[in-house]
Amino acid sequence: MLKKLSLYALNLDNKRFLIIALPILLLRIIYASLFSNNIGDLGFYNAIADGLLNGCGIGTISQEGICTKVVGHFFPGFFYFIALSHKLGFGIKGLVILISLFQFYSYLHLSQTIRKYTRNIGLSKLILIITSLSPLTLGFTRQILMEPFITGIGVFYLSNLIKVFYEGLNKKSFASLLLIQLVGIYIKPTSILLIIPFLVLIFNKLKFAKFIFTSSLYIFLILLLMTPWGIRNISLGANAPFSSVIESNFMPKNSNGYISWLKSWVITEHEQAQNGFQIWHSPMNLNIQKARFNPFIAKNEIEKVNKKYKSKNQFSIEDDIYFKKLTNKRIKELSILGNFSLYSSKIISLMLNPLNSWGWPLELKSFVSDTNINFNKSIFHVFLDSKVLFLLILKLLLFTYRLIFFILFFSTLITRFKIYKFSIFKSSSLADLVSVASFLYLVGILFLFTIKYPSLEHRYISMAINWLEVSYFLYSDKYLTKYFYSYKKI
Repeated sequence: MLKKLSLYALNLDNKRFLIIALPILLLRIIYASLFSNNIGDLGFYNAIADGLLNGCGIGTISQEGICTKVVGHFFPGFFYFIALSHKLGFGIKGLVILISLFQFYSYLHLSQTIRKYTRNIGLSKLILIITSLSPLTLGFTRQILMEPFITGIGVFYLSNLIKVFYEGLNKKSFASLLLIQLVGIYIKPTSILLIIPFLVLIFNKLKFAKFIFTSSLYIFLILLLMTPWGIRNISLGANAPFSSVIESNFMPKNSNGYISWLKSWVITEHEQAQNGFQIWHSPMNLNIQKARFNPFIAKNEIEKVNKKYKSKNQFSIEDDIYFKKLTNKRIKELSILGNFSLYSSKIISLMLNPLNSWGWPLELKSFVSDTNINFNKSIFHVFLDSKVLFLLILKLLLFTYRLIFFILFFSTLITRFKIYKFSIFKSSSLADLVSVASFLYLVGILFLFTIKYPSLEHRYISMAINWLEVSYFLYSDKYLTKYFYSYKKI
């Protein structure tokens, strides 16, 4: 009798789930439909998609009909989706909507997974709402980016990890995790970092000897299944099977030194974009600028470089060496403490820079130019323009949200770690394990894009945001669900 009542309650609640899910789904479709889907790299993406559709593979076709293979950090998955979307007549907007739908389905699947294993309806609903409407991930779903796709794949991976937590690791769940991660890698290689939460989970579930065997087998299979793409790159002249964007054959020649030099002082995404994109123009006509508060480079050094390269068409080998010498000089002058401050500033800027839009259409520049407002000379007049003021308020709200969110997450993590220390890796709490896995996943992303490679774009860390949100609400469900719902468990 109790079992029948439980099943009835589940069926009844499915209708209530629809009341929540359908408006969110509609909102996401409208958002992706109404706003521009274009990004700066779209021309490059379309060129590769055109190469796929015309027999060039992952490459571009010149006006003369010459096929040039693209070799570098890009894996082929995303370009196949773009080419298929064009082939089927969906276009870029159709693909963006499909990716948004896929991402939403991953949130729905996660919600149902949490509901199934925790038997907590309120928590599952709350996580569906928070993840699918998160201000730090939803904004990017209007643009043709890899990140929303990878975010959805990462959420599916999280759902499967939760299943393993409750049911244990078997051949089927092992294969599922392997397949999900492999699909993610072939869309964007950053998905290799999903190995980190996998290791956290199986370290908790397995004895040490079996942990070593299972983790080694998993990593070996991932590398083995990546090998075909690595062999392809080597056969086309790459120096390594898998490389970063700065070793790619589509980068401007002899630009590694310049990019390394930027990496040695740039701390905001806006500095990187403003100074990095200039090298793609011919002539370059460099006009390097730094943020006023950036203490890691002197103004006279920038003036010297601007003067030296004012009308340079492209970099030479000598220029590459020149910038590498400037980079090495700065690294030595900053010493350990200075370099630690530099990379700490990069990380803080990625997460808390109030000017970062997180994908939302909150750009101030177009409104400022339309109204002839100059921030340097007429800052008071900015607040008299209703459009600019509205966008500033939205940016402030977005900044406030993420400031509170990051403070809550890290304070919770620190509190739990103080209580359990390293035994948290062997905790019986799902919230503990997801929290540690989420934190280490974020650390891996931050290391990759602020220290390893000069790719200072906040959209990259959006891939870990849903993990952080889920872990926080797993901790907080006993406090929050009683305010949102009249019942808690079934």
